[in-house]
Amino acid sequence: MLATGSITTISGTKGKQFGKDIYTSLIKFRDLEKFLAVFPQVQRKVDKKRVNLLAGYVLKGLEEGNMSFLTSITATCRGDIFFNDSKQVIAIDTSSQLSINDGQHRFEGVRKAISEIKKEIRKTKAGDTKEHLKEKLSILEDMTLPIVIFANISESEEMQLFHDLNNLAKTPSKSVNLRFNQSNLYIKLAKEVSQENEFLSAYGIDMENDKLSDKNPNFALLNTISNSISFLLLGKNKQDDTFLTSENYQMHKNYVNNAFDNLFTYLPSDITNRKKYLLGRASTLQGICKFIYNAKNKLELQDDVIFKVIEDTEWRHDEVWLGYGGFWDKSNEGITFSGSAAAISSVNKILMDNLEKINQTL
Repeated sequence: MLATGSITTISGTKGKQFGKDIYTSLIKFRDLEKFLAVFPQVQRKVDKKRVNLLAGYVLKGLEEGNMSFLTSITATCRGDIFFNDSKQVIAIDTSSQLSINDGQHRFEGVRKAISEIKKEIRKTKAGDTKEHLKEKLSILEDMTLPIVIFANISESEEMQLFHDLNNLAKTPSKSVNLRFNQSNLYIKLAKEVSQENEFLSAYGIDMENDKLSDKNPNFALLNTISNSISFLLLGKNKQDDTFLTSENYQMHKNYVNNAFDNLFTYLPSDITNRKKYLLGRASTLQGICKFIYNAKNKLELQDDVIFKVIEDTEWRHDEVWLGYGGFWDKSNEGITFSGSAAAISSVNKILMDNLEKINQTL
């Protein structure tokens, strides 16, 4: 429990690292502002978009079935701090401030999440809804954040601490982030289809890297499969949480699996040969999936027509692509585009034009 007075106490432990005293404890969300402060001299500017994202993440974690986790905050004590070894209690002078070195966005996100619920409570009339919001607020305020406190270090050392915390750790690749994300249904679908679909599992989906080198035998990245599924289901690579739900998940999974089965049945069997085909590029698969969505949902075409168009399209590094925004890359000896968005649009455009040619012959 927190005590009031000239000294505030919290349970915790004490240790040393490179000659510096370190304290660890847990602080309830409702008490974070009593302890923690952000000093601009030793921190970057707060990114409001990131704060809003984290606040939403915190609030989403209150809903049943969702998983949310917040890691520890690292701070330095600007003032007096003591430790009672027999009672395992950290005592902090109330005039002292804990300067956040790592975790200011988590701190601000929690503050905003609490503020958002309080705002909803004020706007809501008395009744069950208001009581439910109060229960959520109580649960949220009682949650705790681990905190690591460095003591007796200078402002210059604080700057170095911020640098080391943010530069010694290696940021995981996007595919690795997706691989370990357990709460996003689109990503879950991409992982399951990558492992279970006969074609994708045979061609290989790389779940570690951000890029595929020429020596990489895999057909695509996990990120590519995730984006392609979004194009198949929504016609765009921006996910819609209201479209794919736990209730309709299996239905959409079956559709995606069938779409990939049809697609790879009509495409060349050696599509992993990126020197020969454009098919091994992320934007090509996404462009094809965008075409499938448009053909089925906007033009209401049957599968046999859709996949016949895909089968008859030139997927090799051919000059036909020069008329669709492509240009010849001498260094790689193949067709390339100005960017992913341009390539996706070009693939969709050539398929639509080929569809028109087929319609004209009928």
